[in-house]
Amino acid sequence: MNAYSIAFAGFMLLGRRAGDLYGRKRMFLVGLGLFTVDSLAGGLAQQGGELLLARAVQGLGAAVLAPATLTIVTSAVPEGPARPAASSEGSSSTPSPGAGSC
Repeated sequence: MNAYSIAFAGFMLLGRRAGDLYGRKRMFLVGLGLFTVDSLAGGLAQQGGELLLARAVQGLGAAVLAPATLTIVTSAVPEGPARPAASSEGSSSTPSPGAGSC
């Protein structure tokens, strides 16, 4: 377990609910912004605590980003044979807890 995994798993339902309340596109952009900024913060971290905090907030960003991405992809592709392929591609390209460790 690491800070990213705990934050990602812990905030996944909150990210989904926030997408329902505030809109998928807005939450996609918020999640992407959090993930991006904290990726930079993790890369610039000078101490272990800074890296740990950056990875935790990066996990929060991924928890907001993942459900928004999947719902956007699912709603953009019409029903039919292409939808399962698009959904599996979207889920395989979202940030996951296995993407790195702290």
